[in-house]
Amino acid sequence: MGIRLGDGFLRAQAEVVGADQVSDHELLFRNRSLRLVRLAHTGAGDVWVVGDLPEGAVSTAELDRLLGLLVAAAIDVRQRVPQAARRRARSR
Repeated sequence: MGIRLGDGFLRAQAEVVGADQVSDHELLFRNRSLRLVRLAHTGAGDVWVVGDLPEGAVSTAELDRLLGLLVAAAIDVRQRVPQAARRRARSR
């Protein structure tokens, strides 16, 4: 996980699952219900969860909220990874 303050925003992001473990349709569907955070692909296809707060809105409570939403989104996506893909990811 990484957190960075720059360009007027605090950004937190973390890798969720590797490439080809969750369908693009599933990710787009999940993005529609997320607040403050979103799911994104890297060039290699890995799935990350990313959240931004305007610098002026950063407080202990808002940072805690953002990190909680990041974790919730990551758990939600990981639960949609088929069992076979989970076993392959753990064996790497």
